[in-house]
Amino acid sequence: MDNLINVYMDYMVKTYSRIAVIYFSNEQYFVETNTSRFIQTYIDNYYYGIKHTVKDKSLFGVGVLEKEFDGLLLELLQDYEAYELIDDNALYKKKVKMLHDMRDFSLDLVKLDKIRFNKDWKEDIKKIFENYEIDIDKVIKVYENYLERINKFLGLEDEHYTLSFDRIDNGDKCYKLTLNERVEALRKYKRFMIKEVFHDDRLDIERWKLTIQKFSLMLLNEMVRDKKIERRYFLNLDKDIFKRGVIDESFVKILDNDFMRQHLSLMLPFDVIKDNKAKLDALNYDLCIKVDFTHINDIGMKLEACKNLGCRNTLLCGWREREYDYLKGYKFADGKSLLMFKEEG
Repeated sequence: MDNLINVYMDYMVKTYSRIAVIYFSNEQYFVETNTSRFIQTYIDNYYYGIKHTVKDKSLFGVGVLEKEFDGLLLELLQDYEAYELIDDNALYKKKVKMLHDMRDFSLDLVKLDKIRFNKDWKEDIKKIFENYEIDIDKVIKVYENYLERINKFLGLEDEHYTLSFDRIDNGDKCYKLTLNERVEALRKYKRFMIKEVFHDDRLDIERWKLTIQKFSLMLLNEMVRDKKIERRYFLNLDKDIFKRGVIDESFVKILDNDFMRQHLSLMLPFDVIKDNKAKLDALNYDLCIKVDFTHINDIGMKLEACKNLGCRNTLLCGWREREYDYLKGYKFADGKSLLMFKEEG
């Protein structure tokens, strides 16, 4: 199962590449393969804030995208040089020109991403491609099908489960993700059966994957509508993400999205992180140490051990009340506070 943000973006790349084929009308594989690189560069730039050519901290804009496309064009031309002795001279020159044209066409092609919620999107398409000799009716048909599918995709709902967001103390807009069963939707089943199945440890991975899918769909709806996402979310995990010493492959796959990495931290117990730090770092996610100080006598030593793990955050899930003020006011050398979220039971 793929991350839903990736599914959406892959479909955008595929659809826009099909429109490029309508324009260029021949060399379909060559056009699709190379246009998809330009569209992916746009996605990296606009949605993920990842730049491949521009090295400064410039914000996304037409000028930045042009430079990024120029860098990609140079890369594609260098890759194609290997075919100079394979393709005949006329074909080689033709494809070199096509790569230049793809760069220019893609700058207009990505404008389709900004009209998907417009009422008069058909007129917008005509304006976008008014300077191209292209079968506009075919473009509209492809884009109409695309809109129908993505609107259905963005509106997906789950009648059985919901996400809740619990505020974490001592953090700046930090929230703990929790998956909840909709009791009303499941009322045809006996309540004790729901509770027993939902809290079966053997199903932890499936619950986490479902949580990630619901969360990624929520993020996707916000990102494509250009909403500013200010919260940071924390997913509570434990040692059961490992199977025979390796992180569950299906879980790794569903986590693999750069936009989600910017807004989600993975929270695990101290010992799990300590024993598997390299494997967890390979996920390229910010990690949060989860630790219970209720029965810790040497608080200073434990805090030092947490610092030495080198994670972005440390969260206390339990503490003695007499030590609450000290822990709440404690700061690591980098100025970060201890996050606090007391778990019941």
